[in-house]
Amino acid sequence: MIVRKIALNGWRNYEFAAAEFSPGTNVITGENAQGKTNLLEAVYLLTGGKSFRTRFDKELIGFGYTSAEVLADVFAFGREQTVRIVLRQGQRKQIWQNGVKKTAAELAGTFAAVLFCPDDLNIIRDGPAARRRMMDMAISQLRPKYGALLAEYSRLYDQKSAILRDWHEKPSLLDTLDDFSDQMCRVSAKLIRYRAAYASRLNIAAAPIPLAERLERIRRFVPRIENWSVCDSFCASLKEAAVFPAEYWAFLQEFFASRKEFALRFALVMATDHFVTPAYLDRVLERIDGFSHPGYYARMAAAWALSVCFVKFPEEVFPRLPTSRLDDFTYNKALQKICESRQVTPETRHRIRALRRNVTK
Repeated sequence: MIVRKIALNGWRNYEFAAAEFSPGTNVITGENAQGKTNLLEAVYLLTGGKSFRTRFDKELIGFGYTSAEVLADVFAFGREQTVRIVLRQGQRKQIWQNGVKKTAAELAGTFAAVLFCPDDLNIIRDGPAARRRMMDMAISQLRPKYGALLAEYSRLYDQKSAILRDWHEKPSLLDTLDDFSDQMCRVSAKLIRYRAAYASRLNIAAAPIPLAERLERIRRFVPRIENWSVCDSFCASLKEAAVFPAEYWAFLQEFFASRKEFALRFALVMATDHFVTPAYLDRVLERIDGFSHPGYYARMAAAWALSVCFVKFPEEVFPRLPTSRLDDFTYNKALQKICESRQVTPETRHRIRALRRNVTK
């Protein structure tokens, strides 16, 4: 699918806007909270009438509006086409392709897009629901019938829920409960087959990558980290560091030596997540003690790392605290985080507070 141009009316923060795209690569720039992601969300809507950010159409309608409209000229399957999607409060969305009314499932079989965004990390952090949503979005574009099955399952679920909610007032509703349960089981079985097939192909496509190549990909990614959330989520996902600790520890040394704030935070958070162990404790503490950087997010990572070391190994770490070479802010912040831990006893908190440095401005 190639999007030629798109017009938005009442969409998110757009009262009205239109954009034309060049045939090659397009880069969308602007200040924060100006609608860059909202524009990309409208483009993604063309692939199946669904947002990648919310399940509720009402959230796509701008504040103070009763409806929203997306109109686009696209090139797909060798010809020029138009797509119009209208959302109204309290009503089902309406979709037209080349002037012919379509369902969301039919639209999914016509247009496709690949999307990458920071929220993709949620498939690791947020658990099974986020992973199912990712699979649903992908399979719906590849197999239009899957989207129709999802819609059917949602309809059956809503109707069965209504029966369970209202049967006290209308006991006769229970007569249909078994039928709805049977239909839901049948639709669920079909959805599971689609998901199993997708997962098996995904497993083939994600064949094991040699460790050296994986580390090189991480090396190329780290300079692109620009906020603590992406940094920390990414570090948490690298669980194979526990399988290859020597290789990962050696790899982290270049980031410990970096003067870039989030590269240094990456090294510190990786150490906190994966290397606060008996085998690596001394090396982690040595790196923390040698820390020096003015960046707030780097300093907070160092403070957090030291506090975790103490909570896990208090007897080994406590004697080192009075001679720590950390700057006053980072050192005192580490002591604060130690005291905030529920695993620290009141007596230990008293001893830790006594080590605070008096900072005069």
